[in-house]
Amino acid sequence: MGENEDWDSFLPENIGTAASDFQDRHEDDDDFDDLWDEYNEEKYELFEDWFCTCWKEASAQTETRVHAYFSIHDTYFRTDLDTLKTINDDEIAERYISK
Repeated sequence: MGENEDWDSFLPENIGTAASDFQDRHEDDDDFDDLWDEYNEEKYELFEDWFCTCWKEASAQTETRVHAYFSIHDTYFRTDLDTLKTINDDEIAERYISK
């Protein structure tokens, strides 16, 4: 793919380089941080929606139902993949303590 042999990122080198170049070109813009935050928020929301849709389809096709939770980062809040609603670590722990 024309990538440098030393490239060790998950992203293809051309995408990583383009993102880095974009950030370098705009890092002094007053609204860059807001733009970058908005981009990341939308990106994660799209990824979460995609993941949850795939989970629902896979669960339906395999007729499998398990307690599972999804979060892009290791955070206090997760998405309950059974209900697709937000749940926090304390609520998850409570589910297992009360059983």
